[in-house]
Amino acid sequence: MLAGLLLGCAPRLSQVPRPLLSAQASVSGGELVFQITNTSGKPLTTQSTYCPLFEPHWEIKRPDGAVYTAPLPSPMLEGGGIETCVLIYQAKRLAPGEGLTLRRRLNLPPGTFTIRSWVEPGDGRLEAPTITVTIP
Repeated sequence: MLAGLLLGCAPRLSQVPRPLLSAQASVSGGELVFQITNTSGKPLTTQSTYCPLFEPHWEIKRPDGAVYTAPLPSPMLEGGGIETCVLIYQAKRLAPGEGLTLRRRLNLPPGTFTIRSWVEPGDGRLEAPTITVTIP
């Protein structure tokens, strides 16, 4: 269930120097929006496969520092356990400054939360800066 992000036909993301890519996170319409941006100054071709039920990965904390565990979406609970996850495949040529967006549904109750999010392609990690959100 790792985000399998590849650059061209070349190495995995973990083998590409991090200054080529950056990550930002935000919350919109009840979803965590994880944006990967080409910061290399030249075009890059990406291929990615991810499961929107589990990626991007996250750690959600309440203001007191307690970790909040969001419930799994209902389709995952049918049959008494995790059954399957449909993988989404994206292939895109990114010009300098262009990005690739991953979305994951948040199931948060009202309150303020700190969200740390990342993808783990291959043996590496690309992490977005931590954000704080308030759910009315």
